[in-house]
Amino acid sequence: MDIRFMKRALAGAARYEGKTSPNPPVGAVFVKDGRIIAEGFHEGPGSPHAEVKALTSCSSDVRGADLYVTLEPCSHHGRTPPCTDALIDSGVKRVFIGIQDPNPDVRGGGARILRDAGIEVIVEGMGRKIERFYEAYTKFVTKKIPFVTLKAALTLDGKIATAVGDSRWISSEASRRFVHRMRAKSDAVLVGIGTVKNDDPLLTVRMVRGRDPSRVIVDPDLEMPPDARMLSEGAGTVIIGAAPDADRKRAADLNARGAEVVYVGRQDDGRLSIDELLVEIGKRNVMRLLVEGGANIFTYFITRAIFDEIVLIYAPKILTGGDGLGLSVGRGPEKIADAVAVSQMTVRRLGEDFIVQAYR
Repeated sequence: MDIRFMKRALAGAARYEGKTSPNPPVGAVFVKDGRIIAEGFHEGPGSPHAEVKALTSCSSDVRGADLYVTLEPCSHHGRTPPCTDALIDSGVKRVFIGIQDPNPDVRGGGARILRDAGIEVIVEGMGRKIERFYEAYTKFVTKKIPFVTLKAALTLDGKIATAVGDSRWISSEASRRFVHRMRAKSDAVLVGIGTVKNDDPLLTVRMVRGRDPSRVIVDPDLEMPPDARMLSEGAGTVIIGAAPDADRKRAADLNARGAEVVYVGRQDDGRLSIDELLVEIGKRNVMRLLVEGGANIFTYFITRAIFDEIVLIYAPKILTGGDGLGLSVGRGPEKIADAVAVSQMTVRRLGEDFIVQAYR
């Protein structure tokens, strides 16, 4: 395998992150005599898959060519016909696959059909890089719930806001642009009702080009202000997670304003069941979820280990004092051994800030 062509396919697929759910972004590159003769990328649900897109855009004969595709070609009928049929008919000689489809219903099926048709198939990607690219899709198709990323901007002494709730702006413009890119790649952004009442955020994509994600609000008692900006601005759907005993008239009013109230159970402590909420938004094709706060929400997700990735943006500022708002609230464990562990941590600079990224 020539890794250059797989990198090309992956780079093209990455341009469509956040646009293809519940399908994964896929890139395909046809190579003949050492040069690219066609390439295609899956652009969204209902649109041609990457392999077919490349075939239809190719003016050269692909017989005897190699195909580099980031994800195993599909072998089942969905909104579009199986890609394996088109590849067999094309006369392609070899197919290099970046990663097998993690969907347990189809895993290995595409490769097997191609091999049975006499096409050489090599599954050889780029290790952790391509696995990470498909981590949200992998979790979604195996667990039916979204891949959860926690994101927060902090001062060097670990504060996300002052005692009166001021948090604008802790991080730099470069970091804020980075966050908007994260939003553009996410299917939904989640915050608690406290953040909505205190900040009246839009949670839309700005500073970069991209679609607005859905906005998910954890609001057990339906305290959502009827004049909240997100109810009238932004293209993303507003999904409000409420308890079954919440006021139904308020729910009807919010639904009339374009929101969707989703009822999920309460836990023994009275809090909304985030596990149930994740199942509900998974049913709405939310494959990647970005959690942006506030502190009560962060505490809930972290202490119950309901996250896959955490991204902390540290700014070169020290707030001082003991009354600022930290990343989490409440009483913590008494022993270091009971701390929530993360792994695969990376640290990098972004302008004047630095970003810590790790997995649960």
